[in-house]
Amino acid sequence: EIICSLNVQHDCYTAKCEATGVRQVVQEREKTEQIVSFIEHKPEDIFVLNLFTLHNAHILQRS
Repeated sequence: EIICSLNVQHDCYTAKCEATGVRQVVQEREKTEQIVSFIEHKPEDIFVLNLFTLHNAHILQRS
């Protein structure tokens, strides 16, 4: 039984995730010479709770 839903995001700041990944840019299904970096997330279960979306805080307080 689902009582409520929460909006959580991975906490990159605390987990110290970094832009260490690299990949080629694809344009019109073709790989280009351009390389872009991307965030490689650490496998940490560290989350930030989005308090703005807590429309059901009274339910969470009972849990």
